[in-house]
Amino acid sequence: MTTSPRPVIAHISVVGPIGAGKSTLLERAEAAPKEFLAALAALPEFAWLAAWPPTTRLAFAHEEPDRWRNVDGDLLLPLMYAAPKKHAFEFQATVLAERMRAARIAVIEAQSSDIPTHLLLLTDGSVHTDSGVFARACYDAGFMSIDRWLLYRNRYDVCTRDLDVAWTPGGTLYLCTPVDETATRIKQRGRECEQSLPASYLADIAKRHAALLADPDYPAQPVVQIRDTPRDDECPFLPVGRK
Repeated sequence: MTTSPRPVIAHISVVGPIGAGKSTLLERAEAAPKEFLAALAALPEFAWLAAWPPTTRLAFAHEEPDRWRNVDGDLLLPLMYAAPKKHAFEFQATVLAERMRAARIAVIEAQSSDIPTHLLLLTDGSVHTDSGVFARACYDAGFMSIDRWLLYRNRYDVCTRDLDVAWTPGGTLYLCTPVDETATRIKQRGRECEQSLPASYLADIAKRHAALLADPDYPAQPVVQIRDTPRDDECPFLPVGRK
């Protein structure tokens, strides 16, 4: 019995502060995958994509906050913002698990009809920024005990090992949207639990992203900085506005 060769699967994560435009960018990419792939391949950091065949398929793992629930079925995002000391660990651990689930399902669904030779997985967010930005901020603020933080980090380590085994690291797209703009977008999307987020918290999250992603030891290299997610139809993809 002959078996099809395993596809080449690379993983690029789209990261940035709350309201940076990650979901919007992935939605545009999903609507025009060939154009988005060409835009990525035109960047020096992702020039290797130019050698991939025209049959390359894209898979998209979107964030699904409606799936971030506790054992009682309650949404964890509003609980986290209302009582972070009580819910921080459960929230961060759930997001970590759900991100891995979404990525695996995206890959499986992209291969449902046939198995492509090359598959590019794009994720809304990253386990690395989950840990190094959001979970770390919770720990630094005292919302996680040292024991809970170490338990979370153990789960993160398991996830990173799984990623390294399953898919080739491709890199990171970092949306460097200004804090004032992210605050405006948060208001516009109207998620009730986010409407009272302090400006100081949004600024801290943005600062933590900048520091983590500037670190040469950041695991998902290369990191390509994009100043903003273009909104107009004339230039809907990269590298408009990149730093």
